[in-house]
Amino acid sequence: MKSPTSFHLDETRPLLELFETLTESSPDGILVKDTRGRVLLINPAGARILGKRIEEIVGRENPDLFPPDVAARMTECDRRVLEKGLPDTDTFALSTSDIPRVYQSSSSPYRSHTGKILGVVSIIRDITDRERAAENRRVDADRIIRFQSALLDLEQSREDSIESMLKLILKTDAVILGVERVSFWIFAPNRSFIQCRLLYRRSEDGCERGMRLEAKDFPRYFEALEASRVVPADDARLDPR
Repeated sequence: MKSPTSFHLDETRPLLELFETLTESSPDGILVKDTRGRVLLINPAGARILGKRIEEIVGRENPDLFPPDVAARMTECDRRVLEKGLPDTDTFALSTSDIPRVYQSSSSPYRSHTGKILGVVSIIRDITDRERAAENRRVDADRIIRFQSALLDLEQSREDSIESMLKLILKTDAVILGVERVSFWIFAPNRSFIQCRLLYRRSEDGCERGMRLEAKDFPRYFEALEASRVVPADDARLDPR
């Protein structure tokens, strides 16, 4: 006599084979669960992510497949999808080898032809490289900010050398940060105003200088400058601070 699980697998074998055919080439893991959280279908990529064989996964629930913290988050995500009938997304780390990976799970309800929710479909995507790239961009931006801060100590340098160096640095900053303008301003000795030493425009690959902002006209902006000598702003004259 067949066990309930074996009977379930035998009955759904044609559907499972069709599912595998349609999803076997997908680099993303695809899971289909019923309303009780049991896995009905999973593609090869999903099995690889979990580090198990497909037959070891079908019929199992989140606590059987994920570490406790991840299982709790996945179960909560499934619950929200089933209760609200809306898509939900979560990000988690998982180690099935020596190298931890970061995944994004996007879950949606799947329904019958009458609209009744029958379960949850989850797509699990490996975003490790994207997360690392984002972290690298944050590190690069931090280095640029520190580098720009160091420029404030170069005011006594020769005018010809500082001018060409400033343009190169500002141009590099604009390219790395992906912004249109980067500028370098100098405080007046009495700190009553700042004057633009050089402003680089990426679209024109050109520079301008000489603009002046009075502290009395932009008090909040100057307060921000006193707190941090590098301040991100699209246009200092229009900055709401």
